[in-house]
Amino acid sequence: MPTTYYPYLLVEREVYGLLNALHSDDVGDAQAAITVATQLDQTHVDDAAYPMWLVRRVIVTVHSLISSAIINTVGHARRVDFAQTFLVTHLTELPSGIGPIGGVWDPATGRAYIQRTVDEINHLRANPIQLPAGVTPPKFYYFALDGNLIYLPDDVIQANVEVYLFTDPALTIAAVDALFANTTAKTLIGPEFIPALVYGSVSILAGKAGGNTEQAGVFGKLFDMVMGQQGISRKIKLDYKDNPSKDQ
Repeated sequence: MPTTYYPYLLVEREVYGLLNALHSDDVGDAQAAITVATQLDQTHVDDAAYPMWLVRRVIVTVHSLISSAIINTVGHARRVDFAQTFLVTHLTELPSGIGPIGGVWDPATGRAYIQRTVDEINHLRANPIQLPAGVTPPKFYYFALDGNLIYLPDDVIQANVEVYLFTDPALTIAAVDALFANTTAKTLIGPEFIPALVYGSVSILAGKAGGNTEQAGVFGKLFDMVMGQQGISRKIKLDYKDNPSKDQ
C-alpha cells in the first residue's frame, strides 16, 4: 500500500491546536481558537503571539531539519524519498545540501564505480596508458569526491550519481502562504515523522514566541522521543532547556 503523505495544512492545524491548548484548559476555548472561517479561507482565530506566517515558517524549518536528519542517516528507509540521480562528467559540482551519496554507476552498462582518492584519479589522468594506434584504451570505473566536486579518470567518461537532496519549498513570504493555502501540497516526510514535526514546531514557538520555556522543554523531549523511535540518532537541538525550572 503506498504511503499517504500529510498536507502542510493539516500540520498547521495540529500545531495551532496544541499552541492554543497552552493558553486554556477549557475545551470550548481551544476549539474556538482553531475555528476556520471556510474550507478555503485559512484564517485562524489565534493568539497574537503566534502570527500565522511565523507558525508556518517554523513548520517549514522543522520539516527541513527532519529531512536533513533522514538524508544523513545512511541506511534509513525514508532516504529513498529524497533520492535523485545526476548524470555527471569530470569536475561536475553536485548540488549543495546533499547527504552521503548513494550509488555511482556507468550509465551504459550499470557497472558500479569504485571510489578512489582524488590523488589516485589525478594520477590516472596525468599518466594515460600508452597503447598502439587503433587499440581502444581500457575504461577505469573509478571516481573520487572532493567536497561536492566529482573526479573521473578522463574527460569522456560519464557516471550516474545517486544523491539525497532536500530543497526548501518556501523561501519567500509568498511561497510560504502558497504552500499552506494549497490543500494538495504534501510534506516530504513520511506520516510516522508528522508527530515530530508538530512537537518540534510547538517547542520552538512555545519557547520563543510564547515565552513558555517549560512547555517548550516538554514538547522538545517528545520531538526527541519520536525521532529516536524512527531510527534517527542525530541530535537536533531545538533550543529548549532540558531541565526547565519550576519558577519559569
